[in-house]
Amino acid sequence: MFTIGGFVFLLVCVFGSFVITGGKIGAVLAALPFEMMSIGGAAVGTFLMGNSMHDVKHTLGGIGKTLKGARYGKADYLELLSLLFLLVRLAATKGAMALEAHIEKPEESAAFQKFPKVLGNHHATVMICDYLRIVGMNADDPNQIEDVMAREIKKTLAEEQHGPHALQAMADALPALGIVAAVLGVIKTMGHIDQPPKILGEMIGDALTGTFLGVLLAYGLMAPLSARLGSIVDEEAKYFEVIRAVLVTHLHGNAPQVSIESGRKMVPSSHMPTFQELESAVQNVQLCGVCEACPGQPRAHGSRRGEGNRPDPWCPAMARAAVSSPSLGVPPPSRRPRPGPRIAAQGAAPAGARQSREAPSCPQPRPAENPARWP
Repeated sequence: MFTIGGFVFLLVCVFGSFVITGGKIGAVLAALPFEMMSIGGAAVGTFLMGNSMHDVKHTLGGIGKTLKGARYGKADYLELLSLLFLLVRLAATKGAMALEAHIEKPEESAAFQKFPKVLGNHHATVMICDYLRIVGMNADDPNQIEDVMAREIKKTLAEEQHGPHALQAMADALPALGIVAAVLGVIKTMGHIDQPPKILGEMIGDALTGTFLGVLLAYGLMAPLSARLGSIVDEEAKYFEVIRAVLVTHLHGNAPQVSIESGRKMVPSSHMPTFQELESAVQNVQLCGVCEACPGQPRAHGSRRGEGNRPDPWCPAMARAAVSSPSLGVPPPSRRPRPGPRIAAQGAAPAGARQSREAPSCPQPRPAENPARWP
């Protein structure tokens, strides 16, 4: 709607100033349909000649984007980051093979079904599943996978830019097509050179309307639409940059919270959620009910398979709750025992000898007690 409002404001300023200064708008409106047929028809013809049918459909769909704006907002990015957190947390706790049930049939996956917007985005779903499948094939070199993902995103961006480029090519052609229409009007005027000056003046005015219309359509309509569509395409490409950032950070061995924080930094500034908003969304991510890996076995929030209600250390909500609730099974950080220093043994300890956990000044083992002293 903002695009339509801007174009209406443009027309009001251009024709309003013409009328205010004493111009006769009737003469322009009388010549406008014929000049539009000449210039607009030629522009459409050049557009069809220079693009394939796929590009034509893609460009027409892109014009709709200029009216509605970018496809993704803050809620879409929060949903994507929540799904990626669930997947990388599952891979970190159970291994990459635990993702097989989700990535082979995402439409049947409980994880993807919790995020219908991501599941409805075919390109994003395929990209997530493909690269997680590659990771499951032991191709876990972060640099290599990052390079492949960067090339795919670059290829997709180049394909999406066909629409803006086609509109810009049409904008570049419209002034010249307006001159063509004006020249045809001058030729028509020369054929009536014996007419009175009043009639000749009207015919020359009609011819110059072609030049005016070509320049107006080029720089007042098509060029702004091309620039707007190009900015939307660049903004929507950040959605896939978020996927790349999260997966690559995960492959470098970072915790799931660090991985999604890396993805959050790739969100466009106008839609970037705050750290607290993302943390709140992640806390609600849980595959509750029946675990797909252990059919029929309910699991507590954040628990691992085979560990009952023991909290998952990757779960931020359970980690914070463990600090104030020792009954959860995870002692607070201040109460966790620290491992003692390692003792380098210099010889085999005699049978029955006990070794102190303290770091002694001499690493020799204690001698065995005298059995004669036992009662």
